[in-house]
Amino acid sequence: MAEETGTPPYIFPIFFTSKTQEIFSCKADEDVKEENPHKIITKEQIQQDFKDRAAISDFHPAKKIVEEYPSDELLIVYDAAFQYGQNFYLIIDEEEKQKILNPPEESGELGENGEEEPEIAIRIGLRTPQPWISMGSEFEVEDEKVVETDDRVKLTITRSRKDFGCPVQFEDRIEDEHSRDIVIDCLAFEDSAYSIVKKEMDVGTQNTADYFNQESQTEWPRPKNAAVQCEARQNTDKENDVIMNSDDIVDFMDEVIPRFELALQQNETFNVFINDYFELGEAENAFGTKSDNHLKEYQSFTDLQFSKNKTVHDIQWHPHIKGVIAVSCTEHMSFYERIDKTTRASQSPSLILIWSFADPIHPLV
Repeated sequence: MAEETGTPPYIFPIFFTSKTQEIFSCKADEDVKEENPHKIITKEQIQQDFKDRAAISDFHPAKKIVEEYPSDELLIVYDAAFQYGQNFYLIIDEEEKQKILNPPEESGELGENGEEEPEIAIRIGLRTPQPWISMGSEFEVEDEKVVETDDRVKLTITRSRKDFGCPVQFEDRIEDEHSRDIVIDCLAFEDSAYSIVKKEMDVGTQNTADYFNQESQTEWPRPKNAAVQCEARQNTDKENDVIMNSDDIVDFMDEVIPRFELALQQNETFNVFINDYFELGEAENAFGTKSDNHLKEYQSFTDLQFSKNKTVHDIQWHPHIKGVIAVSCTEHMSFYERIDKTTRASQSPSLILIWSFADPIHPLV
């Protein structure tokens, strides 16, 4: 897995929920920060977490690594930029852990007497052109050239003008003793001695685009001016009296008046023109500040087979059953990696996990 995703072999990416961060005192951007991302966790704390939360523990994917680790203290590093796909990663090699905790001090190069050697400035001038050395490529180019070896033969064929356009009639001629010397009958036959087979041949081809000229002209009609003038229609007083006394207007008023009165009552009890920005909370109580810098976790779902080391692509609730959610997971790949592995992705089955709040450990596929 480390070779495919570009992760070093001594690093094991792992995801910590807010509950796990609270248990091990490694809250993101509080206990551990990007400037100081290291956190030491003992084996005893991790084993106690296995007993308390079993398969729900975030250390469950690395359970075998934790049990076989030679030291009693493990190093957890906060990955704020998600460089390896998760928010934390575990150092599974003791030597690498010591290198991270105790980096070697940088010191200058010392000479034979224990003193630092002075730096020597070297001036880099223009590069001198070197003679060209033949590697045989020019002979390959010469072999591919088409060179005329024989002299061209020039022929001139003429025909009398009187023979142009003359009627021609062909007929079969029977061979006899008189015409035997001037008529030769050549019949098609298969020559068994002809055994030349062409197995390899160099052919040069060139494709040229076809060009053609084409013109088109749009018919342009004679331009002319046009004007339109509209006049508003108005009812007479008699027509207005008929409309106001009709049954349709009475039914309309009976239907609209209750809604209109309700809207007026709501406007009296609540100011619809209030400025919402003035009703915002203080800066310290706003979402995303130090007092509340992340969402609170309500429910976590764990699967070690189908969604391990994958990214959640889409989440949809069940339209009729409460407490059931469908999750689609994809591999950790960039856009260009998905294009390169299109054929491989089409051959692998796509799975949708169906989770239930009643059983957050065993999903349905």
